[in-house]
Amino acid sequence: MFVNRSKRRKARPSGYKERTPPSVPSPFEPKAREGRVLKLIERIKTHAPDTRDHMSAIEDYRLLTLKDLISATIQPDRPFLRLEWPAFYYIPSDADYKQYYPWKPPPAANRYARDWTNGIGASTAKKGDGSLFAWAMSPTIKGAIDGAAEAGLGILFTPKHTLSRVRVEPDLAFTGRHKWGVDADPVVSVSTRVIGTIFVGGFELNPVTGGFEAVPNFIWRRHLIFDVSNNGQGASAIVLTPPFQVSGAQASADVLVQAGHTYLLSIVAQVALRITTTDSAGRPVQVRNGNFDTWGSLSGFVREIWLDETVYIQ
Repeated sequence: MFVNRSKRRKARPSGYKERTPPSVPSPFEPKAREGRVLKLIERIKTHAPDTRDHMSAIEDYRLLTLKDLISATIQPDRPFLRLEWPAFYYIPSDADYKQYYPWKPPPAANRYARDWTNGIGASTAKKGDGSLFAWAMSPTIKGAIDGAAEAGLGILFTPKHTLSRVRVEPDLAFTGRHKWGVDADPVVSVSTRVIGTIFVGGFELNPVTGGFEAVPNFIWRRHLIFDVSNNGQGASAIVLTPPFQVSGAQASADVLVQAGHTYLLSIVAQVALRITTTDSAGRPVQVRNGNFDTWGSLSGFVREIWLDETVYIQ
């Protein structure tokens, strides 16, 4: 049955005026998030590409602008936005890159390249996890000793520019321990000193010998963890230093580099130990009866390394 619905409509009230829908937002009207976006864009432009601050600003921008899309489009194994690994960002050789920069694996050149140990005592260095351990100890008998235990790791860097300055910015987390103990013949005077230090800097590859040498006119950045001296005989308990954690510019060292040269930009943990034994006249003497229990150790991680290059001559 046909029904004439027009007859069933209510009559419009007197003075009724047809209303149009409201306007859609103008592109010139400020949006709630635009202020934050503009601030992030300024942060991105302020910092040099591939630096820590630059990549942090990009990540903040990504999360802000894609917030409404992340839950719907991003899969754990297929990120919505794939960014290239930062050119100047380095991590341990065996590290899971997803814990550092989840979008794309790093090139092989952006992983730690070398590890080594030197000197007395017992040391280990592992480029795989970025760990360093250096331990220098005195002999049980024969107190005189003067040496250092070292553990180091580094990255290889070959600059493209004629002359530039590279700032090495590692993330350091270390702790130290040391102990003093001397029991020797009463006629012997004993002086002990143990120093724990983290060094940041680099070496230069000698293309002829294939070995690494000191960089000319370079002074290593030195982070002192402990420096303890004792005179005479006695003993102390094991002393644990407060955790030493520093990164970025606070940990950095500047190395002047040249194109065509290869550098091993490095972090070295060193424990230096010196024990002198002298007679009453101050002459060195070898100890034949006694017990020396003086030692120091450094252990920790270099979680990541950033480089910041300033070009002087293209």
